[in-house]
Amino acid sequence: MREGKLYKAIVRLSGHELNRLHRFILSPFFNRNDSLVHLFEWIKNDLKEEMTKPLAKEDLWSICFGKKEKFDDGRFRKLQSDLLRLVEEFYAQEAFEANSIHKAKYLLEAIYDRNLIELQRVR
Repeated sequence: MREGKLYKAIVRLSGHELNRLHRFILSPFFNRNDSLVHLFEWIKNDLKEEMTKPLAKEDLWSICFGKKEKFDDGRFRKLQSDLLRLVEEFYAQEAFEANSIHKAKYLLEAIYDRNLIELQRVR
């Protein structure tokens, strides 16, 4: 788990970025899967506590889905892949937010595409 792409994509974030990513993952606009939240929170806690004890996939599965659901390796890998996709979306969103020129360009394109001339304004 700690050697995978998902963990490596998260471990490089600063504390502030981790908190913003947490809010991003909690947002129902970007994520509606509570299991992804549980998996991310485990990773975030693992980073904070600098845990070294290995954790089996089955243990992480029970954190994400509860002990009643039987472990499914394919589904667990899909869960990790879905969380990695969300982390990548977060990276893209952060880059988008940092570039006001691109934001303005995409806003103007959306206004033009929807023929919302009343939203055009001169600054």
